[in-house]
Amino acid sequence: MGLDLFNYIIFSWYPGNLRLKNRFIIEFTRNLALLLKAGLMMLESLQIIVQQSTENSEKTLLDDLITQLKSGHNFSDCLKQYPKLYNQIYCSLVEVGEFTGQLSEMLVSILEYLEKMTRFRKKFIQVLTYPLFVVTFSILALAFMIFFVLPAFNDLFKEFDSELPLLTLLIMGSGQAFQQNVSFFIIIFIALVILLIYVNKIEKLKYFFHKKIFKVPFWGTFIARNYIFRFCHTLGTLLKGGINLTQSLELVERSISNYYLKKEILLIREFICRGERLSDSMVASFLFPPIVIHMISVGEESGELSLVLFKIASFYEQEIDHSIEILSGIIEPILILSLGIIIGLILIAIYLPLFNMTQLFPG
Repeated sequence: MGLDLFNYIIFSWYPGNLRLKNRFIIEFTRNLALLLKAGLMMLESLQIIVQQSTENSEKTLLDDLITQLKSGHNFSDCLKQYPKLYNQIYCSLVEVGEFTGQLSEMLVSILEYLEKMTRFRKKFIQVLTYPLFVVTFSILALAFMIFFVLPAFNDLFKEFDSELPLLTLLIMGSGQAFQQNVSFFIIIFIALVILLIYVNKIEKLKYFFHKKIFKVPFWGTFIARNYIFRFCHTLGTLLKGGINLTQSLELVERSISNYYLKKEILLIREFICRGERLSDSMVASFLFPPIVIHMISVGEESGELSLVLFKIASFYEQEIDHSIEILSGIIEPILILSLGIIIGLILIAIYLPLFNMTQLFPG
């Protein structure tokens, strides 16, 4: 689907082959904000955080940050050495906080942003977890029946010279065809994976598929709401932090993986560079409905754009929660019903001849 809905992933790799959990970044930001707010210096704060760290990978990272700070580097420059851990949004906000002398307040804003994105990621994972479990269980159950159950009954049925029901013949024939050509299906699956990877590297194809995902019934609306939420909350956080609109849009663009939306935000930024207002620049975009554009226009006129963006994000967060409830209510029964029908047909096909004993045991 080409979906990477969140800027922060559960595990991140960065120089030195260290792997840290997203939870560490949140705890690190929270603790550093508290210590700086209490009046401690940056080096002292980091040393305290090192002392309470239990993971070697965390200690290694923090020790490296302390070493760089002692060498005279700015804190934001130290963080930029780990781009997969501290992304451009994080580093840009820290840099603004250093410049304005309000780093502790900025870290609080960053913390709120991280926690919001983390909660949102969990909501999305919640939508996918149960269907993935059901699909995985279904595949394993079908594989067990095809490779172990059907062959046993097929050998049994061959011992009797009687005509089998059509359903039994179809199921047995399908099972045999799959067993005999399993290597072919594996090759096809690998080829499809390679094709998807290749397609994702071609800009025109990636643009096409990333655009078409929004046309999928119901799911497309859900994805669009997700991106509106992310756009508004991220842009609001950056503007609140004191970053100008053009640079904020550039950072938002880099944080979004959907190639089609990247192009849309790039066009919006180009219009703004020509002197257009944000709301006027968004009119041509398919993603933003008129009510969102109107609210942003009001925010621009009142000088409270970041506040309005947070309100829009809050509204769409509630809409996404509602969509999750609907999705769960639709997907779960459909998957259970589909699984029941498939396994039920296989069981009927197996036991139907056994119930008709007069056909299997003539005379």
